[in-house]
Amino acid sequence: MAIYVRLRELRSALGLTQAELAARAGVRRATVSRLENSRVGAIDLGVLEKLADLLGVEPGFLLSRTPPAPPARSRVRARRD
Repeated sequence: MAIYVRLRELRSALGLTQAELAARAGVRRATVSRLENSRVGAIDLGVLEKLADLLGVEPGFLLSRTPPAPPARSRVRARRD
């Protein structure tokens, strides 16, 4: 999964616009837009860290090509009567 997909999904899950994410992370809205639209050849490490921190993930997660792991199953079982 590409960075632009992960970034857009995480931002949307938090209910943030591109402008809100950019303002909170201290980057330009145009930077977020270019990242989400796959219009960048390289990303500054500082920008990557700011976005990852705000989104609550590790920077490597945004760059990973593998899909995220499925959520762990709950260990609580339903009680049988």
